[in-house]
Amino acid sequence: MARATGSINYLEHRTPLKDESGKYQIHPMFVKRDIVDQEKMEKRVRDHCAMNVSSFISALETLEDETLYALAEGNEVRVGDMFIVKPKLGMVKHKDKNGIEWKRTYHEGDLIPANEVDICGLEIQPTKEFLERLKRHSNGCSRQYWSVKSTPKEADKEFADIVEICQ
Repeated sequence: MARATGSINYLEHRTPLKDESGKYQIHPMFVKRDIVDQEKMEKRVRDHCAMNVSSFISALETLEDETLYALAEGNEVRVGDMFIVKPKLGMVKHKDKNGIEWKRTYHEGDLIPANEVDICGLEIQPTKEFLERLKRHSNGCSRQYWSVKSTPKEADKEFADIVEICQ
């Protein structure tokens, strides 16, 4: 089997339930190389963009505030031509006397009271255009042949740790 050299890494991940044949199915699971946080994005903006860092930070803060306002008003938010954000709803979790969590169950035809519905996350869906651009910018997928237990360190810190171990 040829070894792929794509930039998107994955590992095989087993599903929790068996299928009708009695075997577990597997699917590809994304494996991150690193985390690009705001500090790293600011460095990229400083090094590669015409926008200055303070304008970038201001734009991010404005985007965050306006997204929160729109979501709180019950709107779905389309962020540029990148993705759509909307609240993910679930049932309120209750705790019994022993501290065990449980949720009320409702069936078809029941009306769920508003005090039993909770915002449990965000659903973020890329636009078709953004997904196509990502496919064009990445160079495919590669199977990760080793397991990742921690995020990689900066190159100079990694080298210093290696030197220390060798001594």
